[in-house]
Amino acid sequence: MIRLMLALGMILGLGGLFTPIVAEAQQAANIPRIGFLSAGSSSDPFSEVFRQALQELGYMEGKNITIESR
Repeated sequence: MIRLMLALGMILGLGGLFTPIVAEAQQAANIPRIGFLSAGSSSDPFSEVFRQALQELGYMEGKNITIESR
């Protein structure tokens, strides 16, 4: 009985060590991507206002969102 409890404790302990690693790997793969179409260059005023508005909403380019300009 003691061996069974010890084995169960070890399994649960090791499972707790690997859970954060798996959760991090899954979150990194799901970064939203925004396509930004513009007739001007990527540094036009509308593009800058758009990026600032996203930052105010909590989106940071390269961390939790990707913006592709075309």
